[in-house]
Amino acid sequence: MFGLVSAVLMFSVLLILPHPLGARIFFSAEALYLLWGAWLVWSRTRLALATGALIISAAGLSAFAFAGVSPVHPESVRAAPLVGIFIAGAVAGALMLVESRRHPAEWAAWRRQTEQSTFWEMLRGGHIPNLKSKL
Repeated sequence: MFGLVSAVLMFSVLLILPHPLGARIFFSAEALYLLWGAWLVWSRTRLALATGALIISAAGLSAFAFAGVSPVHPESVRAAPLVGIFIAGAVAGALMLVESRRHPAEWAAWRRQTEQSTFWEMLRGGHIPNLKSKL
């Protein structure tokens, strides 16, 4: 649900606002949201690789924002930011995978918390449990 709402919001902003302003606003907001998420993950879980994955993802989206890349304007897509976001995504995904193997109990607790969270709780960061006492 969260991903669906994000995609609908992205295409709405990118279609309504002029290019490249819409792309810069949307991807900057997403990057800030990921940085906030990284802060929450670190402060509540102390899972370093998961925190790093969110920071790397934020950097990738910042590159998209800076370049003014928009999926609804194919002429705006240049190779460098595209390669950068794919590399950032691959590295972030790998870090999350390694983190899930390094701390399986904490990962399972996070998964349970996420599965029980509503969309609004996820939007507010309520899906990230406080695991500091367990580490």
